[in-house]
Amino acid sequence: MALKYWIGGLAITAIGVVAGVAKWQAAHPGDSRNHASAEEKAPPALSPMRGWPTPASGALALADVVPTGSARHRLRLRLPAGAGGACELTAKAPDRNGHALVWKPRLGEHWIAGQRVETPAGTQDWELSTDDGRRQYFYGIDVTTHLHCDGTPRWHSAEHDSDTPWVVDIGRLLGHRPDPDMPADRFFERMRFLNPHGLPLWPMRHDRRINAQEADAVREMRESRLAHYMTPDGRIRFWGRVQRIRWVELSGPPIDRRWHDRLENYE
Repeated sequence: MALKYWIGGLAITAIGVVAGVAKWQAAHPGDSRNHASAEEKAPPALSPMRGWPTPASGALALADVVPTGSARHRLRLRLPAGAGGACELTAKAPDRNGHALVWKPRLGEHWIAGQRVETPAGTQDWELSTDDGRRQYFYGIDVTTHLHCDGTPRWHSAEHDSDTPWVVDIGRLLGHRPDPDMPADRFFERMRFLNPHGLPLWPMRHDRRINAQEADAVREMRESRLAHYMTPDGRIRFWGRVQRIRWVELSGPPIDRRWHDRLENYE
């Protein structure tokens, strides 16, 4: 009975948050003419991201990483959190139904038989996937994976001091404007935009669309480009007030790792 009332309360809370967002969206339509005025007003604070690993301290070690899972017709690679997004992680393999095979981070929480899947602290799992993020099992193909880093990855941190703390000038922070065509999940895997409680915030799309289910928000990020979140002048808004930003930078000699895997035909 207690569980029934807890679920009911959770549903009512979710409805209230979504209703508040809808009201704010109606008052701030996704028209570029209203972009400046929308930035001046704080959006509703949504629940922070869940299941995103806390970044490790110091240099991120890459010497022992290796793809696994080929016997199950899939490939996964466990990397230090932030390394995959900051470096170039590519796959050379045949397309599938017109979609290229790429490495994508497994963002958010994952559950098996009602139990949350735990990963070692400070790590992020990546998986071989079609570029639309919808297929992860493959048969009868050879895959060559290349991890290239322009230097050793290391997390950095800075306070975000702004009159509009829900807006971040990414170009100013990084010293350059990121490629708007890059996959959104790859960009946000190497960044953390933390609220006053130290929890990561969700970025806001230009259309200000929000998903009531976190799994839908993760899937949307997997299927989106950074251009869906970042303005042409390099700014991103967030569903909450950003107090601290963490990001990965590369320094020192370049790092190159290569692996070859065979995913056999289905038997």
